[in-house]
Amino acid sequence: MKQKLLVIAVMAAIILSASANLTIGLRNKTIANPSVAILKTQQKSKKTQVIVPQFNQLSTLAKVRAVDPISTFPYKENFDAADITTDGWLITDASTTTSDVMSVGSLSGLPSLSGSTYLISGYDASASRNAWAFSPAMSLTAGVTYHVYVWAYAPGYNSVNDEFKVTVGTNQTAATQTTLVIDKTGANSVVIDTWTRLEGTYTPSTSGNYNFAISHCTAAMDVDAVAFENFAVSDNAYVEPPILQAYSKGGLWSATAVVNDSVYLYGNESINYVPQLLGATSFSWIFDADATASSTTDTIPSVTYATSGFHSATLSATGPGGTTIKDVNHYLIRPAAGVTSDIVYNIKSYDSFADYQTSSTNTNMYLAGPNTNYKKIAEKFVLPAGATVSLSQIYLYVGNYTLSTANRAKTFTIQILKADGAGGIPGTVVSSVTPTYSTLFGATAITTSTMKSYTYTTPVTITGSFYISLDFTNVGTPSATNHMGLLTTAGRPYADCSLYAYYSSAWTSISDVFGIDISGFIAPKIAFQTVTAVETPSISALNAFVSNNALHVQNATAGGNLMVFDLTGNLLISHVLKTGNDVLPISLRKGIYLVKVGEKTAKVMIN
Repeated sequence: MKQKLLVIAVMAAIILSASANLTIGLRNKTIANPSVAILKTQQKSKKTQVIVPQFNQLSTLAKVRAVDPISTFPYKENFDAADITTDGWLITDASTTTSDVMSVGSLSGLPSLSGSTYLISGYDASASRNAWAFSPAMSLTAGVTYHVYVWAYAPGYNSVNDEFKVTVGTNQTAATQTTLVIDKTGANSVVIDTWTRLEGTYTPSTSGNYNFAISHCTAAMDVDAVAFENFAVSDNAYVEPPILQAYSKGGLWSATAVVNDSVYLYGNESINYVPQLLGATSFSWIFDADATASSTTDTIPSVTYATSGFHSATLSATGPGGTTIKDVNHYLIRPAAGVTSDIVYNIKSYDSFADYQTSSTNTNMYLAGPNTNYKKIAEKFVLPAGATVSLSQIYLYVGNYTLSTANRAKTFTIQILKADGAGGIPGTVVSSVTPTYSTLFGATAITTSTMKSYTYTTPVTITGSFYISLDFTNVGTPSATNHMGLLTTAGRPYADCSLYAYYSSAWTSISDVFGIDISGFIAPKIAFQTVTAVETPSISALNAFVSNNALHVQNATAGGNLMVFDLTGNLLISHVLKTGNDVLPISLRKGIYLVKVGEKTAKVMIN
């Protein structure tokens, strides 16, 4: 039986005060999705269904800004603006029994194809769905065949399909939407459990203004959330450029650094880049000049960098619809032994947080905390085999905490374990402490996300990869009045799961239990003890950009030879710089170019 996992995004630039002198959290990480709806995923054995809670969702948009009829095609809408009424769209949702009304937002574990949000519509446990998103008016010509496209996600639930349709009519009302363009209702409904592009056509017999509409119209109750992205109307067949996202994984990520996505890498420890591609026939990576990569055409290249500081990897993908380019940026920090100390975790800037809600009948409360299926969790921290750190504190981001007086007086167990078990699971215990629940979490209930920390009397030293385990076995069966849970990231669109549960008498990755990749917010403060190939991070990287047909170069060396290469390695420009900050006229086609001065390299894009 599938289990519904409730996921709610914790929004906007979360900065958490763990103590008077410490700021820990997500710096500059704006979560663009104003809501995150329900994700129902597969769990390995029969479980009690999680009850759907209320959550933050945009209210139905009752007003729409008038816009001139669209007359230039292709027309595209990717639903990235929280209030799409500014584009002339109108959303209506007839449901009075679902909190998951149609709006712009995102689903946990389902990344946007372009930007950060898309059109979503949740399920209703009490009624059929009747939600509509109406496009602005479009000026169509009689006899011309218009191609209509939309990417859809409609996974269904318990062998029941979601239903939706795309229609066209003469106004932004359901009554005037008289012609089907794409029909996924009734016998035409199918399971669409990954983003899938659908196409329909419409040939008007009379020239005039027409409105298209996307309708979520599942007849059965309690099926699943659906999503729509990259809606397009074209007066000829339209082939999209490749759709791509790119992510990085590896290292330990700073929880306190001012620079977004600051990652600690030991010596020659590598970082991996993970692409997500749609509509691409070929792709390649471009790395900085001081990078050593396994290959520029590997699906997931492994890359090491010779220097610290800012680094950017560029993914270029080409398909029938053109070329799309995506950068992945991070700030590499090589820790200095005996000097560098920081709070680290496994969270990146593109992660959002999830909160798993409770109810009076809910027994599967949290992924990170007591759950009817397990009461022990562990977060994994990956280090090279010879790397040694000392751990002095552990920070926990508590989402909810309600225990009886008797349970609060009990002790629970925090362990640090080596990752030396079979297959890298938790193995040898290095440290074990047993604070009481009230000592660490307090004597009163926690209903607002709160940072808590445990401080070791004597720091714990550990070499190589390790886990931090929390054992809540003695709290009994979770209930609405007896539960606690830590926040986790929302489901990731790529394979990277660092949270484990002691499930069915064995340590198991959460991705194997629930089918989603996540990280727990368990953040140790560590001091780096053994480090090789140490250097001081440099922020004086070469900066280059093009403006008004001129190449601007900054942080270069006066008298240095500036060279500009295309992506095939052809030298296009060679110029001796007069100063470290110079400007020279250029005339180059659109594309990406490498600018090199001495040992420094930068990428520039000409649009």
